[in-house]
Amino acid sequence: MLRPAFAALLLCGAVLAQETFSPSMEEGAVWTETTEGSLTLRMKVTEVDKGKEGATREQGAKVEKEERRETRILEASKGVPAALRATWVTSRERLDGGEARATALEGRTVEIRGREARPADAPEAAKAAARGPEPWRALLPSGPRSPGESWTVPAAALSRLLLRGASEEPSDASEIKVTFARVSGQDDARIATLTLSGTIAVDSRQDFRVQFDVEGELLWDLSSGHPVSLTLAGKARALEGTLKDSRGEIVGKVTGEGSEFAVKTGYSVR
Repeated sequence: MLRPAFAALLLCGAVLAQETFSPSMEEGAVWTETTEGSLTLRMKVTEVDKGKEGATREQGAKVEKEERRETRILEASKGVPAALRATWVTSRERLDGGEARATALEGRTVEIRGREARPADAPEAAKAAARGPEPWRALLPSGPRSPGESWTVPAAALSRLLLRGASEEPSDASEIKVTFARVSGQDDARIATLTLSGTIAVDSRQDFRVQFDVEGELLWDLSSGHPVSLTLAGKARALEGTLKDSRGEIVGKVTGEGSEFAVKTGYSVR
């Protein structure tokens, strides 16, 4: 029979068992990111003429996106790429169920070395996406964690996941709660599940403010130090803003609830 003190020590050890989340981005490795997402907008627009409100009409739209990007790590230091080459094999958008159309990123290749980007005339969106930190990296804890522990990260860390139009400028005040839910599998296939929840407040370029209640999940391979998948979904509980003409005068007011988005990125490394 175990002595009480020894049994308590075993239980304590089980509770305090910790895992380390150490990204492994090896030089020469090729990362493939496959993303699918959709954004559905539902809103009411009230016309404004010389400060007076007029008729109100309901508007809606649905945008779907699919993208496949391959990134070769040319140089790496301590798990962080110092130089890379990114190619958008596929980058397409579909509006209201219509034909999928290629974006300016499809077929483009960008090489990043420090602050230098080649070619110089590459789309700014490609340069920013290639330079920007991977969204999964910001979700990882700074040190070892045990299942059940939680921490918070700025919502802006997930801005690359959000579809164009859903949020262009997440508020710095927004936070996402990350919880180390569990570990499944064993040996060379130990997968950690990190759940995400919180509110993303968004200020768009056209004076819109949206609040999305979001939830999601990051699956992380503890054995390889690579992400498996990252999902995020959100529903707007508040949307308000104004429409302005070229002179900056308000010509419409926008309100609405029920807009929603969902996006999933899968990762593979070879």
